[in-house]
Amino acid sequence: MKPISIIALFLTLAGAVKRLSAAVVFVDIENITLGNPTEYVYRDLDLNSDGIADLTFQTGRSDLVCFSTVSGGIAGIPTVPPNQNHFAAAFLSGEILGISFPTESLYRWNEGYSGLLSCRDAGCLGLWEDKTAYLGVQFSSAVGIHYGWVEVFVFGNTSTGSILSFAYESEPRVPIVAGVIPESSSFVLAAAGLAGGFLRRRRI
Repeated sequence: MKPISIIALFLTLAGAVKRLSAAVVFVDIENITLGNPTEYVYRDLDLNSDGIADLTFQTGRSDLVCFSTVSGGIAGIPTVPPNQNHFAAAFLSGEILGISFPTESLYRWNEGYSGLLSCRDAGCLGLWEDKTAYLGVQFSSAVGIHYGWVEVFVFGNTSTGSILSFAYESEPRVPIVAGVIPESSSFVLAAAGLAGGFLRRRRI
């Protein structure tokens, strides 16, 4: 058998590392409760743990909403005027989140407020009533735009629920499939003790 040179071995290993670096990063956190009957509570979610919040959940009283930050966006149904009071899309497992949605799709990336569910005396508005689904998110890093999802459960027709898990594609501008965790994921973080590193709780 012909011996493999040190340089060839190095290049082979480098290629393998490069392939592994483009993978889904999945974080299975201990469930984080959303909702507060008396005051608004804000939870910042930092998907890639770089110290910058990629989206913020606002819960309390009758509202369960999220806001994208300057580095991100949330997939939802636009309203008029644009980028205000969007309905956050509730994606099913297997749906693709990426650079753009098909022209026939209702969904667009929203840079502002996106409501999951808002319940008033007249009833509840939003797409998340009594379901577990995936919130589509995008965020920016030093190398480009990344796509991800956040698994959220909303309890009945109330403005309460839980964050169950989240994931993002480590390679910029590569689509991600909602709810799917490939076996080749570069990281799987089991989470009970890690939730505090990704979610910060604020009140006003």
